[in-house]
Parts: sequence; structure tokens; C-alpha cells
Amino acid sequence: MMYVDPKELPDALFKWTAQHNIKISNVIEGFYTKPNGGSIPIHNDTVIPPGQRDVCKLNFTWGPSTSTTRWYKLKEHCEYIEINHDQTEVNKSFEQAGIVPDIDCYKCYSADEKDIELVHEAVIDKPSLMNVGQLHNTFNPDPTQDRWTLSLTLLKLPGDHLSFEEALFKFKDSIEHE
Repeated sequence: MMYVDPKELPDALFKWTAQHNIKISNVIEGFYTKPNGGSIPIHNDTVIPPGQRDVCKLNFTWGPSTSTTRWYKLKEHCEYIEINHDQTEVNKSFEQAGIVPDIDCYKCYSADEKDIELVHEAVIDKPSLMNVGQLHNTFNPDPTQDRWTLSLTLLKLPGDHLSFEEALFKFKDSIEHE
């Protein structure tokens, strides 16, 4: 995971979100999923355990048509694993860039693979609204092509997380349904 400076994004993107009375968090991430079975760890993107609040991100992904995002739910009688980012490398790129995050990102949640079950899997090959309050990861089975993602957290004004359901409503005229 790496921090992406908002100045590197087109002004039109910020104008478009402003038209919908939302803004893009300054926590903008880029991440990579290597080919040949690569994946990123299973996690959610909030400090609140999965299932208690959904959170929406707008992701732009480039890579093979076989690469997917997967969402999971915890099996009964199993527990989440709390990950404190202050004890990991995750927030280091924000600190190095001199960014004070405008959202809480000091921890997230994960789970052991034996404790979860897959609930949905989708190819993400165009700009996509993502429910990242739930456990999820990426998977890239392609033998040679890399997968790259630019991930933007969407916020209501003045700065609360936009929920996935709110995003579906706000962008209903822009969403392609498959």
C-alpha cells in the first residue's frame, strides 16, 4: 500500500464529487496485487468491526479480466482479529508525506481464513463503488499481468464516511448494473 497525493488526481474528479455534496478523503491509497495467485490480506477499511457500519470507497483498478475482489463474512462462534496500524507499516507513507489523515485509520480488522466464508466475488475492471466496511481482499490468478488499484474514500460533508447504500443512491444515475 502506498499513499497517493491528492494533487496527482485530476481536478475534474474533485469537482464531480462536490456536485454530489461529498468529498474525497486525503487518505488516498494505491495498492498492488502481484500475478500468479497474488492477493492482499483479508481486512476491512475501518476502525469499526465488520458488519457494524458499511463504508464506501471509489476504486479504479487496472489489470487482467480474471482478477477479482472478494468479500467475506465471519462464521458463527469465530472472532475478528484487530490490527493496530500504529504497530505496522501501513500508515508510514502518510507520515512520510506529512499527511494528517482526515479519517480514523489507526486500526482495521481481519480474520483467519478458516473462520470466514466467501459471500461475493467480482471482477473490478472499471471505476467501482466498494463496500469496504466488510472483510475483503483481492485475488489475481493471471500468470503474468499485474493488478493496480487507486482507492478513494468518499466522505459526506463535513467529513463523515459515506455509506455504501448512500453512495448507491447518490450515484444511481451513473451506475452501470450488470
